[in-house]
Amino acid sequence: MEGRSLTQALWTDIAGLFDAIVAHPFLRGLAAGDLPEQTFHYYVVQDALYLQTFARALSTLGGKAPSQDDTEFFATRTARVISVERNLHHDLLARLGLSSEDVSRAELSPTGLAYTSYISGRVHGAPFATGLASVLPCFWIYREVAGQLARHGSPHPIYQRWISSYESPEFQSGVDAVVALMDRAGSRLGGPERDSVRLTFRTASRYEWMFWDAAWRREAWPIEPSGAQPAH
Repeated sequence: MEGRSLTQALWTDIAGLFDAIVAHPFLRGLAAGDLPEQTFHYYVVQDALYLQTFARALSTLGGKAPSQDDTEFFATRTARVISVERNLHHDLLARLGLSSEDVSRAELSPTGLAYTSYISGRVHGAPFATGLASVLPCFWIYREVAGQLARHGSPHPIYQRWISSYESPEFQSGVDAVVALMDRAGSRLGGPERDSVRLTFRTASRYEWMFWDAAWRREAWPIEPSGAQPAH
């Protein structure tokens, strides 16, 4: 890894996975404008639920930053990103005829719960750099996905709104800041700690693909508490 920053190594590790994400039928449908709206409804509600846990994880992670400056830096920059996403969710829910009550009545999918549980476990139980590696894919991959989709845009106005939001200067600068913090934290790590960071980043990146795939399939729990199986 000599001559490369930690984040350069992290992105190289997932290059093939990122290609698979961009090629996923959910994102291809988003770009083409022919993604079924019910599938997008499912995704927006799941993403709003995900963000609730993700925001709490960021708050915990900021408190574990290696210096007061890093804590303030992390809190300020990540708050920008969360603000962009929350505003996007409010706008998309309204455009789709959904409400915050629709979100509160929903529950995370099996994949969504597994992903947020993984992040929470890394943030609470691992050193700061490893916890940061667990949240970085959500920032970084979304920005890069939006950059790919923005080259041609989407003919569907709601899907184009989604793409444009992640192209905003607030989101872009927030992601740049988190990537830079990952490199600063990485400069203090030994070999085993770097390996842990890279494994965590790869795992969380896999969950990013799985989250979109779960939305594409409109994933449901295989059995309900009553014992009934969901209708297909």
